[in-house]
Amino acid sequence: MNLPFPPYTDDEVYVWTFEDVVPELIRAFRPDIVVTQLGADTFYDDPLTNLDLSILGYERVLKGIKDLAPRWVALGGGGTIF
Repeated sequence: MNLPFPPYTDDEVYVWTFEDVVPELIRAFRPDIVVTQLGADTFYDDPLTNLDLSILGYERVLKGIKDLAPRWVALGGGGTIF
């Protein structure tokens, strides 16, 4: 699922959206496995996306996925780390 976020979306909005949307999707679809693409483009210093996540917000989302997913494949890539 892709969710559009306005520029400068911060931890509060990003985590709130995750917690509001993703658990319902997991319950509705009951997947055997969850696959995520975890790039760095959501971080505050990535110049391409204009999002504003900190490592703490990112960590909260990752912990949420860990708690929800029956099995989880985490793929990396995307974004710029300076």
